[in-house]
Amino acid sequence: MNNECFKNLMEKANNLELRITATCNKTNTYVLNLNMITDTSTFNEESLDYTGKYWTEVSSHSNSILYSISGTLDKKQIKYKNLDKITLVRTLRKLVMFHEAQSKYKDFDWSFIQSLVLPDVSEQLYLVDLNPYKDDVRNDVDIHSVWGSLPDNDEVYALLTQLPNVLKYGLIIIQDGMDPDCYLHPLDKQDLLSLKGLVRDTESDTKQFDNWIDQIVEKVPDIDTSLLTDLPVEVTACVPDDDSKAIVKQN
Repeated sequence: MNNECFKNLMEKANNLELRITATCNKTNTYVLNLNMITDTSTFNEESLDYTGKYWTEVSSHSNSILYSISGTLDKKQIKYKNLDKITLVRTLRKLVMFHEAQSKYKDFDWSFIQSLVLPDVSEQLYLVDLNPYKDDVRNDVDIHSVWGSLPDNDEVYALLTQLPNVLKYGLIIIQDGMDPDCYLHPLDKQDLLSLKGLVRDTESDTKQFDNWIDQIVEKVPDIDTSLLTDLPVEVTACVPDDDSKAIVKQN
């Protein structure tokens, strides 16, 4: 990151009233002045416990600096500890971008969802409202597993809570088979575009799905990809039941 970008990042962090602290572990070396120890001196065994007048500092060495970030961002308390310089900058950038995404799309119009028709493909599709779905995953209600038991609910919930709150809906795609694939994709422009062109069960399915993406991709938020790590989210163990209130539509 060049100096101008770094300065701009720090100005934004300051505007968000983020508090950055640094801790430096310093190592000092002292030598005991034995020539000062006389019959009349006050030197005793306890004098070895501190660096008083009988000691002279001969060297000082600073270890690596560790940083912390704290504050309130979008009504949430944040706290990061023991960050090196590179991680500090990356974390600040992510926090600033997260806030900017929240601000940009806080009044986003999702009304098109009401008339949205899912593509008629052989894969099972669930359009879910992410807020009640996250609650179901956290509380282990109205969900079931289609294969195995991993990743567990806690891991899935942790990944879902990392998504920007402005992303209100997600698409769960289940591909049948001995080991069915089951992933959740948030309705975000970049993640939807990543689905385009993938070969599906039939050529007709591929064409229908790609056409559907073309129709919807310009209607959804465009979140910076650095905020959408660990996507898509595997939800093999957290598929919503058919009567789940989190399901908005299914094919």
